[in-house]
This record gives sequence, C-alpha cells and structure tokens, in this order.
Amino acid sequence: MRTRSALLLLLLAGALLSLGLADGVIFSPRAQPTEGTAWTASSTWYTTGHNKIIVAGISVRDKAIDHLSHHVAGVEVAEVADGKVSNLNIALVEQVTRSGEDSEEIGLDGVSVHGLGAPGERKFTRADGARLKRPQKKWLEEQFGGNPDPDGVNPIEFLLPPGATVTGTSWDMDLNKIAEYFDPERFRFDMDASRARVTLEEVREWHGVQAGRFSFDVYLVPSWIEDGTIRQASMHITGTADLPTDGTLPWMAYDLNTDMRFDGTVKRRGIKADVDLTMTFEGKESQLPPMSL
Repeated sequence: MRTRSALLLLLLAGALLSLGLADGVIFSPRAQPTEGTAWTASSTWYTTGHNKIIVAGISVRDKAIDHLSHHVAGVEVAEVADGKVSNLNIALVEQVTRSGEDSEEIGLDGVSVHGLGAPGERKFTRADGARLKRPQKKWLEEQFGGNPDPDGVNPIEFLLPPGATVTGTSWDMDLNKIAEYFDPERFRFDMDASRARVTLEEVREWHGVQAGRFSFDVYLVPSWIEDGTIRQASMHITGTADLPTDGTLPWMAYDLNTDMRFDGTVKRRGIKADVDLTMTFEGKESQLPPMSL
C-alpha cells in the first residue's frame, strides 16, 4: 500500500512539473499576431434591455432592446506594419444578425473579404471584386475593424497575473489600468465602490497547448461622464477566459455576462437628453486553430 501511495505521489508530482504548476505557471504578455498567422473566429452575442430617452420633456425613444449577432469566419494575417496588423484575409462561413423578431440578412455568408489598414482605420473590399453594400461594410467594420486605441492596449492583459501563479490563486486586477482603458477624458469611476477580481481556476492542455482557465468578476461604478450627469450607473461583468501561457499564440476563448445600468443626462451637439438605460450583454467569443473552411 505504501509503495502504491509513493508511486501515486511521484506520478502526481511529475504531472504537476510537466504543467509547470509545482512552482507556479507564468503567462507571458499577449503579442500581436505575425504575418501568416491564421485562426477560426467565432462570436455570438445577445443584447437585451430597455432604453428610454427624453428631450425637452418629450419622449423620443422608449423601446426594448433585443439583438443577436453571430458569425464564424476564417481569418489570416496577410501583412503587419509598424507592429500592427495592416492586412487581413477573412472568409465568412456564416453570419446572422437579428433585432427583435426581424432577421437582418446582409448577405455575407460564404463571402471572402480583405481588410486593409491599421486597427480603427481598416477598409474592406470583397476578394472577388464585387462591391460591398453599406450595411455589409458597417458590419465588417464593427466586427473586424480593430481597436483604434493608440496605446494598443489589449484588455485581456488585465486578467494576467503579475508573476508565477498556481491554480486556485485569486488577485485584484489593476483598477487604474481599467479606468485608463475606458478613457478618463470621457469616463471616471468611483474607485472605492468599484472592484475587479480574477482567479486562475486550472491549467491544462487546450487545443494542443498549455493554457489557463480564468474566472473574473468586475464591478465598475461610474462617477463622472463627459458632457453629462449621473444619477445612477454601474457595470457588472462576470465570465471565464481560456488563455495560452504563451502570449505569442493567438488562441483565446471567453464568455461573459455584462449588466449595465445608466440613469442620468447626456449632452450631444448642444442637445441635452435624459437617458434611462438597462442592458444585459452576454455571449462568447473565440480565436481557435484553423478548421477546414
């Protein structure tokens, strides 16, 4: 019996060492994909809620929010310039958009496109030379246009531990970095009322690579908004994420649920509006090794 127990301990120790868990595992910073990198992108998001807007005592909007967006596509990085992806090849397998009971058929199933330009400036053209319609361009810009953030901040970085970490460890995310990402010139948060916590749930082999599964719970309380006032506002984000320990790999997957509440005023182009918004945003997104398209 003692021999069996000793053998079991040796096998367990060997397994831990092979995963890098005995002394903790290190997650390297996420890197921009290199030329020739390819993945399968999948995205499904549901948005529900209610939005009420009053201008000068008159209700200009009072309607439910019910929206679905879904797509699967093969993506390849054709060119990188100045450290940023400047040319994408995108082969759309399926694409669905729905508002309420109405499906918005924009005709991109089976269509291949090129996305030229830096993130936030990307322009799209069909690979077959046919002209893209305006709704198609708008959808592609929303889904594949990239983050125009000049600092190139990847919010996935907020989940990563500062050093070697073992399974079951929890830590606080940097609220200052999160606040900076949301742009303090437009939004500011009550740092005492806000919180952001993450846990490394496990480390395992995932799509042929070593990866960690994280769970996170973020609660943000806005205290100031540009050109507006806040009576009540909050954003609660919970979810999980699968991330390789090697940040040079483009693979990732996450699911999240976001509950948003805003009651206050906003001013745009000299017009002041009372806004009462309740919204739930839930879904999942992934970049996984390429499949046969």
